[in-house]
Amino acid sequence: MRIGLPRTLILYYRYLPLIAAFFRRLGVDLVISPPSNKELVARGIASTVDDACLPLKVTFGHIRALVGITDYIFLPRLVSLEPGSSLCPKFIGLPDMAKSCVAVDLPLLSPVADVNKGKGGVLETLSEAARELGYGPEEIDIALGAAEGAQAEYRAACIQGKDPEALLRSIESEKPYVHPEEGNELELRVIGRSYLIFDPFISLELLGKLRAMDCRVLTHESVDHQTLDRELGSLKRPPYWTLSREILGAASYFMRQAEVDGVVFALPFQCGPASMLQTLVEAIAVKHRQTPYTAVVLDEHTGEAGLMTRLEAFLDMIRRRKAKRAEG
Repeated sequence: MRIGLPRTLILYYRYLPLIAAFFRRLGVDLVISPPSNKELVARGIASTVDDACLPLKVTFGHIRALVGITDYIFLPRLVSLEPGSSLCPKFIGLPDMAKSCVAVDLPLLSPVADVNKGKGGVLETLSEAARELGYGPEEIDIALGAAEGAQAEYRAACIQGKDPEALLRSIESEKPYVHPEEGNELELRVIGRSYLIFDPFISLELLGKLRAMDCRVLTHESVDHQTLDRELGSLKRPPYWTLSREILGAASYFMRQAEVDGVVFALPFQCGPASMLQTLVEAIAVKHRQTPYTAVVLDEHTGEAGLMTRLEAFLDMIRRRKAKRAEG
């Protein structure tokens, strides 16, 4: 049996360790859509509405790439993954949009994750999908144990400073982890949705560009949940959206760290929650003026030259600032 997984959104860029370990332990052939490329993105854009954000447009390209080569596509309906919060409405409606925009008879496995209504999280969607495929309770329990262990190991590695993108490549290929080459002149922190900043094509190699300009880069995935909760606890009204909460907590944490030379916020164009979040992050940056901050907005029309100019100007500003401080 072949189960397809779109290389997109948090299904891949956060929960690949969990999903891959689960299906592999069941003996299922997990087929992941190819890396984002020009043709795939163009097919995705042609499949969806104009006002969709870039990651959503790309998602439809990845779903199309799996049609006809898998028996099912794993695309759960993600509503809420923690109490009192919610995911983006377009995450919630994604299975319906996929059938509308790609094919009505799309062979989807779409169990619901909604902890606010007692339906559990991603683990429970895997259990339900396996039951639908005919697996028994004992097989499922063994696979769940392997999945939980793999996800915990991945999170621990991220917190230790390993690169999430390289970790995911290692998990997908089942080969040893190789840390990317990076500089050590500046300590940069990058915040943003993982499915944007870790996709080299749609982020225009943002992380790679920063490393090539002699920066050591860590992302919000390196911050543990206890620290995020503590940072959010200091806010009067944290965001309702799960991913926005994490990014805002990481921004608050990074901007207070003396060793951090600068923070870059990457956000997709036409994302409502990200637009509101940008205002909140900017308010934190105003309170912590000692840490340089910039935001870059990405969509399918963003040019590589323009992004490079923006990053180079930001890093030059940081270097001049450090030089002046060194001079007293």
